[in-house]
Amino acid sequence: MGAVDADYGNYCDEGAVIVARHLPHLRTLWAEDCELGWEAAAAISNNLPELEELWLIHDTEIMQGWSTIGRLPKLKELGIRNC
Repeated sequence: MGAVDADYGNYCDEGAVIVARHLPHLRTLWAEDCELGWEAAAAISNNLPELEELWLIHDTEIMQGWSTIGRLPKLKELGIRNC
């Protein structure tokens, strides 16, 4: 699986955990207005080691987990808007 675009959904942290656990080879993740928090950041960084591109748009709660995003070994592009 190459990419997931999760726009305008109330997925919250639980949705991010489900995606991260079931799509470990994901390379691109776009999340806009999904109400992601620090638990989502931890799930993304711990379960998606092949992630190369991550876009987080209007997800202010995820700011608490920024330090975990830095652990993604293959991350090449990080897009953040109004987080």
